[in-house]
Amino acid sequence: MKFSVTRTLATMASVLSMGLMPASSEAAYTVTVVNHNITGERTDNYPDWFGVRDQVLNGADVATMQEVCSADFAEFQAFFAQYGWHTAFIPMSKYSEGDVDKCGVDGDLGLVLAANRPMALHAYRLPVMGRYHGELGYPGGREFTLFCADVPGMPTPGLFTFCTTHLWSGHSSVSDAQDFEIRAEQATRINSILKPLVQAGRRVVLTGDFNSKPDSLAMDRIYRVNPDGSVNTNKVFWEVDNSYDPICGANKLCRDGQPTIQFTNGNWAKYDYIFAGNVGVNGHTGLALTNIYSPGNPPTSTHRLIKGWVNFQ
Repeated sequence: MKFSVTRTLATMASVLSMGLMPASSEAAYTVTVVNHNITGERTDNYPDWFGVRDQVLNGADVATMQEVCSADFAEFQAFFAQYGWHTAFIPMSKYSEGDVDKCGVDGDLGLVLAANRPMALHAYRLPVMGRYHGELGYPGGREFTLFCADVPGMPTPGLFTFCTTHLWSGHSSVSDAQDFEIRAEQATRINSILKPLVQAGRRVVLTGDFNSKPDSLAMDRIYRVNPDGSVNTNKVFWEVDNSYDPICGANKLCRDGQPTIQFTNGNWAKYDYIFAGNVGVNGHTGLALTNIYSPGNPPTSTHRLIKGWVNFQ
């Protein structure tokens, strides 16, 4: 179920100069990706925003963000327009009434895409228990989206698309067991959208807050790597943080990586990911280890910024 974001973006954001550019070249190209869930933190006096700005301007090709306040997006957009960047926002609705406090009465949380070249946008709705937002029986008020942009001017060998998302994070009307199933359902939908693009030769990057650990049911729907380090040839996504570990064996890829979120109890987990479609990418040598760190000093988001490099051939 795909829908146009033109009307939404007309009111929520301006997409800068979204013209098409000539087809990509055939030479290998390394795409640098920045991703951060900023958890609704405001731009004023919050150092995480400055960390994001620094990393985006430090050689990034594309950037994705989750839980961005719409008012802050306007400031983000104006800043990066000075450097020729193209940006877009789509609302992801609210988790709860508490999110009004994060963004202000007139604000809303959303997903952000940014690129140093013009973009053409697409958005795809994600289901919850077989239903889509607005349908009878849909649990909770929040809508879930896979937000994508084609970047015709990206010099990858093959057309380039990048996407971001934020999966289901729970609702009082749904059990913990159902939470896992819903995220798996949404991940299945994402795979069904993007797998045909990858198989057709398009170079694809997928990022986001999946609210899921690497060994979860949801991530089974995305990873090309099995939990034991073997490769599932029916899946198309390598993860950028493919850390090697003895448990996987010397010639296998691991499905773990560094933690990206700290909970209130002090424990850490990995919820945030950068993936790359396998076409034109060597899973062992074509992905640089994600640089995961807290961008602010002190950080204000519970999530770490992640940065990765994908060599498309």
